[in-house]
Amino acid sequence: MSLTNYLLQSIIGSAIFCGYGLGCYYKLGTTYAVMVGMGMVIVQYLFARFWFSSHQRGPLEGLWRKLTWI
Repeated sequence: MSLTNYLLQSIIGSAIFCGYGLGCYYKLGTTYAVMVGMGMVIVQYLFARFWFSSHQRGPLEGLWRKLTWI
C-alpha cells in the first residue's frame, strides 16, 4: 500500500495546493496547510484499513505485480 499512498498523496496534495489545481498555497497559512496534510493522512489510513479488510495488496501494488509477472 506504500506505492498507492505515496502516489495518491502526491496527486491529491498537488491538486489542492498547486496553481493548476485549487491553488490553496496562496490562501492557506502554515497551520491550515498542516491540518489539511494531517487530514489527508487520516483519510489514507482509513482507506488502507478498508482496503486491507478484503485485499492482500494495495490497488497499485496489485497492478504493478500483474504488469511485471505477465
